[in-house]
Amino acid sequence: MKSMKSTIGRWVFFIFGLVFFLTGLGVGYSTIGMMTIKYFSSTDWESVPASISSLELEQFDNDGSSTYRVDASYSYYFQGDRQNTSVTFTNTADNIGTYWQELFKKLKQDQENDRAIAWVNPNNPSEAVLDRSYRWANVAFGSIFILMFGGFGFGAMWLSLKKVKPLDQERQEARINGISSQQKSGFWFLFLFGCPFFFIGLFTFYLVLPSVINEGEYAALMTLLFVFVGGGLMSFAYINQRRYKLIGPSPLFLDPLPGIIGGQVGGRFNVAFRAESNPVTIVLSCKKRIKRGKNSTTVIVWQESMQGFVEQNNSGMNISFLFDCPDNLPTSNSSSIFWNVSAESTLKVQSKEVKLDRSWNIPVEKTEAIASSINIPAQFLHKQSEEKIQQAQTAAADLINFNQQGHFLDVENISERPIGTSFGGLIFGLIFAGAGVFTITEDWWPGYFFVLIGSLVIVGSIFLLGRSIDVKIDTAARILYTRRRWFGIMLYKRELMLFEPSQFSMKKTSSTTSSKQLTQWYKIEVKNKDQQVLVAEGIKGKDVAQALLDNIIKKAFPQRY
Repeated sequence: MKSMKSTIGRWVFFIFGLVFFLTGLGVGYSTIGMMTIKYFSSTDWESVPASISSLELEQFDNDGSSTYRVDASYSYYFQGDRQNTSVTFTNTADNIGTYWQELFKKLKQDQENDRAIAWVNPNNPSEAVLDRSYRWANVAFGSIFILMFGGFGFGAMWLSLKKVKPLDQERQEARINGISSQQKSGFWFLFLFGCPFFFIGLFTFYLVLPSVINEGEYAALMTLLFVFVGGGLMSFAYINQRRYKLIGPSPLFLDPLPGIIGGQVGGRFNVAFRAESNPVTIVLSCKKRIKRGKNSTTVIVWQESMQGFVEQNNSGMNISFLFDCPDNLPTSNSSSIFWNVSAESTLKVQSKEVKLDRSWNIPVEKTEAIASSINIPAQFLHKQSEEKIQQAQTAAADLINFNQQGHFLDVENISERPIGTSFGGLIFGLIFAGAGVFTITEDWWPGYFFVLIGSLVIVGSIFLLGRSIDVKIDTAARILYTRRRWFGIMLYKRELMLFEPSQFSMKKTSSTTSSKQLTQWYKIEVKNKDQQVLVAEGIKGKDVAQALLDNIIKKAFPQRY
């Protein structure tokens, strides 16, 4: 079934690309091909005097833009016959440059001075034109469509027909050659892709510049966008190609291959130069693609990070890592699940900073547990673990203030998340409601829904912005008191007896994904048989939540700790 779906999907993608490819070819033929064929086939046409009886510059208005075309009636004698035919090779109206306006002025002068010239096909005297110019502006315009639509379509068809390697062959190549990074050298393709945008845009701007100066058609300056886009792509490709060559291909050798759910995920890669000892952050992520209609988003299901173990060698630096992978995660065999390893650092080479940014998609499966042969010193791992704990404790101390007065302990939650989230929601709600009000004034009834949604978001954001919780613990009587307030107004209060440290627990409330990072938010609660009371909220990260939970327990049960 999966193979059938994959085959159907590849053919759908092929047809999708074919439509773009044929569209690009069609526009290219109508703007360049037909003109080029007729131009070169008319090299032996003969010029004869012609008489223009009527001449008109036609203007067609289309949704705020105008196209032009010259229409003329003329006659000429060729081998004793009087003829009347076309003005140019193609009489399609367009607004590419000022060709039609300039041609009209020239033919008008020729008509007034009775000196018009017609180019006649000697093999078919009824076929002739008044202008035999080769329109380079049409070439530039048509080339954009050929490269954009045709190039995209060709690429889509090529990808759809690209054969997928058998799994055994792919694994064998990965063992021998490693897994290529997603930053695999291919920036030359991006550079070549940007070249036509830059040069065609520059050439087109040169053609439209006279109309900008003479007629004030400032909309024509939009052609500079092609120059900026093309130049940006070329610069990006050049800079990243240099960085890629400096760092090297850095294939990842996974050990074990594949990585194991409920076991270990380890590997090593090489950097092609030696640098000062800077931490290299390695991140292992399990990600999921979620389709919503025609769109799709990627969310991070699970993520863990560590510092890579760096060893200097003759060819540069060898960087290795080793993770313990939980056994409750999905495998990479699913079409919607993929596992990724990324490495980031800023390395110093002879007082220059070089940004290391590599990532690899890797196979992770649930198979028989095989120990990795990656050897990272226990002292390095222990030191890293201690640093992680220290960072969590520091972050926890920034989130909670403890104020001891006799046997009463005040616990002040100063989490920053509700404030940031609330302000973001408030701005979003105001924009949404404002857009709704504007659309209502324009007699567009869906504006009422915009106002309703925006108002609900505003109310919710103000509620989150104003709420706070006061926590006081009587460490002698072992009683915990809480008061929920909103902008200082008390909403309710709770009271709960403390018997055991196990009454305290932490719980994940939500998670957010930004760029490459997964952020999980936690809260700390205390409960007994009758009720459950919130103690702290808006805690960023599991390690910080655990450190905070440990601190609260130690403060609440001073006799035991």
